[in-house]
Amino acid sequence: MTQSALEQEAVRKIAQWKIALTLHDRGVLLGFFLSLFPIFPVAFFGLILSLLNISLWKKGKLGSYDKNLAFKGAILGFINTLIGVFILFLIMHLVSGFDWRVNQILLFEKLSKYLEWLMNIRSSNKKISV
Repeated sequence: MTQSALEQEAVRKIAQWKIALTLHDRGVLLGFFLSLFPIFPVAFFGLILSLLNISLWKKGKLGSYDKNLAFKGAILGFINTLIGVFILFLIMHLVSGFDWRVNQILLFEKLSKYLEWLMNIRSSNKKISV
């Protein structure tokens, strides 16, 4: 049975990717792959690993071949960390009924009550002159 042209191309690409992956440092690959997931702690760990790999590259301990993957991992890690925090906030908002508008109103009410209480304490501490 002969392979189709699409199957031959897919096998060739997979072989190229396998060779390219073996050329990179394992720490750089781990940082890059962790940066791909928009789940908050995972992407954040990928960002930290990628930033550490960039610092190692600047010190000359990593080859120039790993530089691009480390920079791409840092950028993806930053973006996916922001997306993960946003998704976490949305989940928190939906599950617990957390509403920023209500909290803003309550914050101003509590702040005004605190200032009123503080002013009453200061005015009551003044000596009354007769």
